[in-house]
Amino acid sequence: MLEEALDWKGDGLPPGALILIEDCVAAKGGFLLTFMLKKLLTSSAHGDGSFARTRVVFVAMAEPFSHYGRIAKKQGCNLLHCRDNGQLVFLDLMAAGNPLTSQVRGSTEQVSSPLQRLYQIVYGIVKKMKSHNASDRTVIMIDDASLLEISAGGKSDQVLSFLQYCRAIHTGNNRCSVVVLVHGDTDFRYGAAGLDSGGYGEQGGQTSSSLAQELDHIADVTISVDPLSTGLANDVHGQVTITHWSDVLSSRESRQGVQTLQFKLMENNTSFFHPGGCL
Repeated sequence: MLEEALDWKGDGLPPGALILIEDCVAAKGGFLLTFMLKKLLTSSAHGDGSFARTRVVFVAMAEPFSHYGRIAKKQGCNLLHCRDNGQLVFLDLMAAGNPLTSQVRGSTEQVSSPLQRLYQIVYGIVKKMKSHNASDRTVIMIDDASLLEISAGGKSDQVLSFLQYCRAIHTGNNRCSVVVLVHGDTDFRYGAAGLDSGGYGEQGGQTSSSLAQELDHIADVTISVDPLSTGLANDVHGQVTITHWSDVLSSRESRQGVQTLQFKLMENNTSFFHPGGCL
């Protein structure tokens, strides 16, 4: 159901696409990362019968490998196997001596920003990953863009530049795609007018902005995760709203505008369905 709403053909994400997952305190969106990770690591057949493999570089800032490995295993995906065969590279930024706090080994170029160091690491990983054929695709997944902003000293422009550079990395015949999670309601910033007037400008308009709002401008698709407006329910845990900002994943002819699906989290799967539909 979610694949249909995304118009995801099953052969990996389009080259250069940026998929933004925006959650909130009341409805966490981390389950979508595992859901998409499993889909991406599954080999996909082309029309000519050949198989193209999607390789994933997972930049983990919020949870360790054991967290994602445990959830993926319940869903029938062995991340250890994918990591051992080179299809998945898990970059743990929670560990000591991570690229955000240490210089790149062997680098002679002066690097001033932690995100510049991180980009050099990601770039090197992508270039070293083994490719079975030129049509293989590479996806860079980041589990917390809000922590990227903290690492950059609150400079959201550096986060935007980092993501744009990541989606511009060429591997084989394709550019890298990016999937990133951001917390939409925990990183609001106020401009000068907002600080002077309690967050509102002279015309009564709120001048606050957030990293999520800025990421919307460069995303091809935004998947917003929200709680139910009617409150808690046993069979429905929340809803996702899919907004296509470009034609990368959906053509103008097939696009159905903004779509809303409800979901239920289960131990070994996530079920998506239309509001009022059956599981």
